[in-house]
Amino acid sequence: MASPSFTVKAFSALSDEATIKLMGEEFSNELAYLQKANTTPEVQKHSTPNDNFTTPSKQLYQEDFVEVNRTLIGILALKWILADDHQSFIQSQPPPVALKRESFTEFRNLCLEQFKDFEEGTGDVFPLLVAIVINDLGKSIGFTDEVEEKLSRQMENANHDEIVYIAAEQGMVPCLQRLDKKVRDDVLLGLKLGATFNIAQFAQAENVPGSLKGAEVMVGHKDAFSLKFLEILFDVAGASANLDARGAKTMIEPVFRNYMMVHKVLIDVVDKKGTYRQNYDHLLEAHG
Repeated sequence: MASPSFTVKAFSALSDEATIKLMGEEFSNELAYLQKANTTPEVQKHSTPNDNFTTPSKQLYQEDFVEVNRTLIGILALKWILADDHQSFIQSQPPPVALKRESFTEFRNLCLEQFKDFEEGTGDVFPLLVAIVINDLGKSIGFTDEVEEKLSRQMENANHDEIVYIAAEQGMVPCLQRLDKKVRDDVLLGLKLGATFNIAQFAQAENVPGSLKGAEVMVGHKDAFSLKFLEILFDVAGASANLDARGAKTMIEPVFRNYMMVHKVLIDVVDKKGTYRQNYDHLLEAHG
């Protein structure tokens, strides 16, 4: 059963400020790691157009941290979706390419399908919050150092999903222990997918067809795939928070439509429909 604060109904009713405060309380350790995440000098620049605007990171820590803002805007994007707040979601998007209302509704329905009993508002949002928060822990210097020290191995060749996956298997991601075993296994499977298959690159048709073999880890695990795909969508939604932490700046109409094409192709892989080549060609055809 969902904690009272994390039912769809309760979570979607929170104000933005209350949502950020709650995340600061529930994920204090994880957000502390994200303050020490590796970022390029270009990404470190913050240029929020509104001088009077307080970013989520500043609300919690009186200072801007790139990955903290990205993570918390991703979480606010989830809250806006569940609250059916289209305007907040698109507030920083250029009007010509802003996410259309009908696409926003499609996104919302995709989310609601993930939560059992969503019609009564009792579905549990917490597993998706955990997946979103831990997604970029592998970018944290402090977190990676701790994993390397405990396992006596170097992680320089591992991507950040792989680092978190390895750490989670060793019980080094405490918030995962707050999930039921079935849901925890789903989150771990999502991390395993991220360690072997880059969905963002696939969305740009930058992979070769054979790379789809990495997605086969999700065959027979549709719930785990749905959870992972939503995590990726909200990661994209928060990706430009270092430039403008108002709204889901990156999740514009063309980006969302592209990811929906990817979703269809990967569902076919999960359902074992078609060959790698056929599924990859479907994506190329959609790209035109």
